[in-house]
Amino acid sequence: MLIRPYAYADATPTLKVFFRAIELTARAHYSKAQRAAWADRAGRTIPTWHVARSAADTWVAEVEGRVVGFADLDASGTIDMLFVDPDFARRGIAAALLARPLSTARARGLTRVRTNASDTACPFFLAHGFRIEEQRTVVVRGVSMSHTALVLDLEPEAEAEAEAEADAE
Repeated sequence: MLIRPYAYADATPTLKVFFRAIELTARAHYSKAQRAAWADRAGRTIPTWHVARSAADTWVAEVEGRVVGFADLDASGTIDMLFVDPDFARRGIAAALLARPLSTARARGLTRVRTNASDTACPFFLAHGFRIEEQRTVVVRGVSMSHTALVLDLEPEAEAEAEAEADAE
């Protein structure tokens, strides 16, 4: 697996990952109407998608040359998106992607990272040390949906590296 910075050529494959993850992975937690509102297929074009991905630090995961996931971090320290293609779920790709925004946030001197996690993604973030700030119901394109505001307090990068080395011993 290769994790690398997002480029314009990744717009189409990352948008496909986004749609597939919402349609297939989120099926267990969200109705068809909720998934359709969330995906907003009609409102997401390649140019607007690229602008949104470029507005934040965005990374993609590749397996054998295929884009299978992506994650981002905006200037405020919010992870807006972290999605993995359902065919590649439970292979450590999301964890590998999550490491990039966290290390970038530490390098920027941020002490906290936030995300608004879907009901599908919430257990993943909790397993990686995030804590719940608030459970919310939002209206997306006229459809009510639930998500959870999560936060992770960051250790400085040097402390995180020392802790990782100690865990490896």
